Amino acid sequence: MYVTGGSLSTMSILDLKSMEWEDSVDFVERQLHYSFVYKNRLYIWGGIMESGDKVVDLCFIDLADYDVTTLKIESNDSPPIFGQHYAQLFGNKMCLIICDQMTSADTPVGIWSLDLDLMVWKKVDDGEFLKLGHWHYLAVSGCIGSNEVFRDEDEIMENSFTEQQQQHASSSNTWTLRRTISSNSLKNATAPNSSSKSASKARIVLFGAEDNSSDDYVSRLLLLDMEQFGFYDIPGINTHEDDILSSAKAIPQSLMYDISTMLTNLGDFTDFELVSSIDANPVPIRVHKTILLARWPHFSALIRSGMTESQIGSLPLPEKTRTLQEFVNYIYTDSVSNAPTEVVSDLLILANLYCLERLQKMCAVRLYTQELTVENSAQAFERAVKVHDEGLIKMSVRFITENFGAVSRTPEFRSLNGEILRVFWDSMPPSATITTTKRTRNSRD
Repeated sequence: MYVTGGSLSTMSILDLKSMEWEDSVDFVERQLHYSFVYKNRLYIWGGIMESGDKVVDLCFIDLADYDVTTLKIESNDSPPIFGQHYAQLFGNKMCLIICDQMTSADTPVGIWSLDLDLMVWKKVDDGEFLKLGHWHYLAVSGCIGSNEVFRDEDEIMENSFTEQQQQHASSSNTWTLRRTISSNSLKNATAPNSSSKSASKARIVLFGAEDNSSDDYVSRLLLLDMEQFGFYDIPGINTHEDDILSSAKAIPQSLMYDISTMLTNLGDFTDFELVSSIDANPVPIRVHKTILLARWPHFSALIRSGMTESQIGSLPLPEKTRTLQEFVNYIYTDSVSNAPTEVVSDLLILANLYCLERLQKMCAVRLYTQELTVENSAQAFERAVKVHDEGLIKMSVRFITENFGAVSRTPEFRSLNGEILRVFWDSMPPSATITTTKRTRNSRD
């Protein structure tokens, strides 16, 4: 266990097996900060110095050799130092939410993302819905029931907002609580209109009040689905196994690298093949059965079932050969970073079909971070609907509505079937309107 913060510029270490304190190591002096562990480093974001000065530095200490690094990342997208800061780690990104609760009403609010691999800031949303209240506490929804919040009808509440406020609330679920909620009422609670699926979701709950003068700090609740802003909890990333300093931690990465080198020589010792059942004259993709058994639960179940495919060493799949090739690349490399965007959309469907949650989340992240375009947004929306990815649905709907004139003219949008279009229209808030700009002489049809 690592203990940091307060008035000391050191980090204390408690061995939880022997229950003995180890020698302290030099770190940074910080209070009211956010800390987390990512890739064997303990990070500290922001906080206040003993002098009372607020800082927005990112500091981290390597948990292997205790080297300390302090970074100040500045760019046009860097977050402001003022305002109430709430931070949370999702995968390889730190989410930063800035509200105006502690400062004047003109403080810039919004949601920022810091990529911890690239050390790059990005403002992902203006956060107009954050102005629906003054927020005092943050919780990750997994701490309050099964990824959800509240259903007890006596405890829930009313959507008592103006029409303008409802427009701002379209990216969130916001309620005014009828009375203060006790800690006991948080147990075994579920969310209104929520799915009972157990898949991991990146969600944040903010508790606050309607205005800054109220002393009831949990009279208003804001539930945010962070996937719509590009924050995903990907299974297997930054998990907290025992003995994080053990050399065994390096084995999975080394093993995956060794396995990935087999891609360049797939003809060597391969004993199985995947083949497209929808392409004309498809070229079979040679693979190693043991690799598929270890990485693909559906394949393992198929082999154990004794089906014909397991006997003849060939498995036909209703996917394009190009999609299958990228699927094999994922199996061997645990990455989709080099796959073309249009193929990633197909992989999203494949991952959902075969219950590969990690691959599905990685594809969703790729579609979000690769920036939607007029040409691919309709396809991304269609795939998101098919796999029930609420975050990707909201994100693609937002892009399409902001660029509706151009997107509506693409063949991809005009080929959407009635069921998919119905979901799109149902995603529109009741107060949505279409506005037009005055056409100039240089405007094109």
